[in-house]
Amino acid sequence: SGAKDELTIGKYLKAFPLLDSDQIYEVLLAYCRKFSKTEKYTKLMLGSDLRKLWNLGLMIKIISSVNPSKYEKKFADRCKNLANYNGKNFTSESNKFYADLWGLVKDKKDEFIQNFNDILVYRKDNDSNNELIRFILLTLYQRDDNKGITYEVKTVEHILSQSKYEQEDFLHRIGNLTILSMEMNRAASNKDFDSKYKEYYSKDIFNQNKNLNKYPFDTDPVLAISRRARDLAEASFSAFSFF
Repeated sequence: SGAKDELTIGKYLKAFPLLDSDQIYEVLLAYCRKFSKTEKYTKLMLGSDLRKLWNLGLMIKIISSVNPSKYEKKFADRCKNLANYNGKNFTSESNKFYADLWGLVKDKKDEFIQNFNDILVYRKDNDSNNELIRFILLTLYQRDDNKGITYEVKTVEHILSQSKYEQEDFLHRIGNLTILSMEMNRAASNKDFDSKYKEYYSKDIFNQNKNLNKYPFDTDPVLAISRRARDLAEASFSAFSFF
């Protein structure tokens, strides 16, 4: 529906700054210009292109070995072609663009998994970084459970508490982070994992939280966080594919 397409467009327009990528904006602006000037380029098409472009931006942010020269020319060509295109088959043209770029990352899953854990680290007083983590986690959680909940109502939660493990390297790693409602997050606060799980995670709307007990957070935190980080990275490589 039109309302759903508008929500998708708004969601990704708000999320692009989280990628901190100047190169991506030339293509983003080209899409927006086309939409403003061409009725044939619909809200549904724009929303789909914004989602794919954002996913591409995340991939090249995490897979650092991708040489910018490999995609910058493709970006410039896409902008030019989009500006000059007067046909109706926007979806086909878009698919060609993303298929070409998918070739740059499709064989780099191992690097994605490794860098995912190294890059996505919670940082105090860095709202943009933490918003990116929240956006990624909620996308994964909604994908698993098909829940239409806006990510703004959720906050990043440390599974193992910051007060008890403040000296540990793993504390702010993605494997030790989840999302909860603001109310649950405040209530859970500095409780131990067993208490958090029984009182909050097991009752949460998302299966990702309900299933946290499959990791040994209470007996082997390092192993639990490592395993969960890998699982999240594996899921993300699939969820944020763009072709």
